[in-house]
Amino acid sequence: MAVDRRVDCIVVGAGISGSTLAHNLHRGGADVLLAEARDYVGGNVVSHEEDGFVWEDGPNSFATQPSIVRISHELGIEKELVFADESLPPWVNHGGKLHPLPKGKGGKGPKGQLELVFGSNGVLKFGLSGSLLSWPGKIRAAIGALVGHAPPPEGKEETIREWVTRTLGEEVFLRCIDPFVSGVYAGDPMTLSMSAALSKIARIERYSYGIEWNKLGAIFYGGLARQVELTKERKASPPDPAKAGDPGLSTLPHAIAAELGQPHGAPPDPASRVRLEWRLASLRRDADGYLATFETPHGPQAVCARTVVSTLPAHALRGVIDEVLPGAAPLTEALREGIGRKGIYYPPVAAVTVAYPKSAFRDVELDNGFGPLRDLPGFGSLNPRSEGVRTLGTLWSSSLFPGRCPPEYNLLLNYIGGSRDAPIAELSEEVTIPHPPLPTPASGSLGRHRVLPLARSAACRRRRVCCLE
Repeated sequence: MAVDRRVDCIVVGAGISGSTLAHNLHRGGADVLLAEARDYVGGNVVSHEEDGFVWEDGPNSFATQPSIVRISHELGIEKELVFADESLPPWVNHGGKLHPLPKGKGGKGPKGQLELVFGSNGVLKFGLSGSLLSWPGKIRAAIGALVGHAPPPEGKEETIREWVTRTLGEEVFLRCIDPFVSGVYAGDPMTLSMSAALSKIARIERYSYGIEWNKLGAIFYGGLARQVELTKERKASPPDPAKAGDPGLSTLPHAIAAELGQPHGAPPDPASRVRLEWRLASLRRDADGYLATFETPHGPQAVCARTVVSTLPAHALRGVIDEVLPGAAPLTEALREGIGRKGIYYPPVAAVTVAYPKSAFRDVELDNGFGPLRDLPGFGSLNPRSEGVRTLGTLWSSSLFPGRCPPEYNLLLNYIGGSRDAPIAELSEEVTIPHPPLPTPASGSLGRHRVLPLARSAACRRRRVCCLE
């Protein structure tokens, strides 16, 4: 097959990883081609705006990393950045009540550390007057944090459950860590590796044993040591959170697409560095590097490149890269005996956005002076499995970011599914969000999914379901 184009690098997959990589390569002077099987740049990052509501089909936010701020500045969209209120805590739904997890007030350096420990929603108040943990659970956690705990087993890679139970106790795991891991990773903490999934937290134990007098490895002191080190590493504070409202998370990938010559929604431009509706069919070596063949609306296309980077999920590469990486087949096909799944597992997650009038929410005051529930003063809510709630977690989008909905509404983004509820992928949108009459959170169900009891009976605005795999 004749070669249609030669470039320095092909980036396969125009999700957030592929698009930001293509941007960095382009800024560095490389001749890059960004190829995407779908008809837009952004992958699972899809934003919508309608009738005064802005919502996401997939991820809700980016982590505040210097690289994201830098790329936004290079693209000229830094004024579109909106930073979440760092003082808003995550809440845990337990025993019919919302419980705030410890959180500082957004202070930096030593001030932030003092807030986290001694603040109105700090660790001390959580331990002394919080009701999420029982007193036996609090005492067990305090011993592990302030006195010491059993040493890590030699030659064994601990799961998240094993690590947390060993250091802080079973109750902390069940009521704090399990819902956090399920909500953030959609994974199973019974099988997820602690060192891989929560490496920064696992590292605290090493810091603890590195303190000469802390012979039993009490992790509180290791956490303080790590915070002191982080303060020294941070040369600048994040930008001021008071920024102009953005039209959604897809602002970033759309700006990258425009930079590479293919503005979002515009007809395909042959001169651009982006190729949409190009699906990688085969990859093999040739004299100049690699020859990639794509299935496109205009027939097969061949591109030669010195390097190829794939950001696709492993199952999308089945049979495609066998020639250049013969040993990669187990990543896409081999049965993983421990969990009975083939290749790298991607748990299905449904993103369900709903909007309720604030008047529909219960008129109750939340703990620690956070104010009325109807204002949703928090990052969101998490659900321990013991509560029987099928929703992994709910992000309070309108509290995190301004301008997400009319002022008389609250906007909530629910994530449902995960590795422990994989059948969610088989449900239709009609089942996940039934048509009226719609049971509201007060009735304890949303279709076949119990959700957090926040509101009284009222009409809600439903948004489409996006199933992410």
